[in-house]
Amino acid sequence: MRKLLLTILFLGAVFSNAYAVYYKADYTASSSTNQARAGIYTGNPDILIFGAEYGYYYIQSENTAPKKAHSGYLPFFFNTSYGVLKVIPFYYHEPKIKKDGFGATLGFESFIKENSDGYVKGFLDVSGTTSKDITVNLKDGSSENKDFNQLAYTLGVKTNYYDSFYVDVDINIFQYLSGVSKVSTHNLFIDQKDLAPLKTVAPIVNLPEYSAGLQFAKMFEDNKNKLILSYGLLKFHDAKTTHSFIIGNSLKIQRDVYFDIYYNYLTKSLYNTRNYLKFSLKRTF
Repeated sequence: MRKLLLTILFLGAVFSNAYAVYYKADYTASSSTNQARAGIYTGNPDILIFGAEYGYYYIQSENTAPKKAHSGYLPFFFNTSYGVLKVIPFYYHEPKIKKDGFGATLGFESFIKENSDGYVKGFLDVSGTTSKDITVNLKDGSSENKDFNQLAYTLGVKTNYYDSFYVDVDINIFQYLSGVSKVSTHNLFIDQKDLAPLKTVAPIVNLPEYSAGLQFAKMFEDNKNKLILSYGLLKFHDAKTTHSFIIGNSLKIQRDVYFDIYYNYLTKSLYNTRNYLKFSLKRTF
């Protein structure tokens, strides 16, 4: 992780004079979790944007031992004549149990319809991870250590009406190549939001089966404030289903710099809490 932080600083120093520099910093908190993520990006938005990100989370639950992980990302966004191709490899390290995980997301976003009134975009993502030497406790009382492999598939649509109303819809399906039907508990640590947009700000280390989400945003006339409302349905393999509701506001500080704040409520608690707050500062490209 130290190397990744140095990479972030190196990118900012080298490219700040040649290209525009973009950044993002997020912090999410609840009574039992803390999560932070920061990144820096550069390049030409008409051709290629690339960067480096660092993430961290800590989960304290009454039912399980504390869990924390560090993560690093190297995102690439290629702007082609057909749409935007994204490639995001990432790495996880759990320091307490000294385990590692690797993964990547490959995605493509393209216009379905575009005119003076707005646009409709479609996007498709495929993500995969492997976590090394994971302890899995089975429903029959036995346990085993093995590499745990999974895939996630996302299909969605983004719409923009008159640069005033925005509606996003997505569906996500998870596939566990290592098998999951006999699993009772596990010590997996990869945040499942890195595989698919789960419409929650909480770190998710449970095993989703599928999810669906809807987000609505309204830009106010001053073009400085955007109201954001979202709903997410998350179905997990342990038969738990939770509904996620988010209300937020994105405030434009200057031309392309925004400060966002979100409140997230879950109908069924994760890690003994249902309430989450997220703060974000970003310069967009």
